[in-house]
Amino acid sequence: MGREDKIRQVAKLLGQTDSAHHSYEIKVLNGDRDSHWPEWFAEDLIGHGFDMVLEDRLARFLETLDEVRKGSSNLMDWRDGTARRMVDTLV
Repeated sequence: MGREDKIRQVAKLLGQTDSAHHSYEIKVLNGDRDSHWPEWFAEDLIGHGFDMVLEDRLARFLETLDEVRKGSSNLMDWRDGTARRMVDTLV
């Protein structure tokens, strides 16, 4: 699988995980922000095919991108940009 294919695959997984996490925050946390979202994302991504890295490494990496995510007004840009960083850095 080439780099661009990996980026598309990771972006798709991020979208699925983001959607599932949003539901979790609403249903389980009663709309509160999950301060442990990197761990939640890492576990979900690993469980759904992103097994290219260890869960703790992925959680630490996602923590570093939290400011990027907060500052992004376009969720698609965040997903694609994060997918590129994940493939370039972790895969």
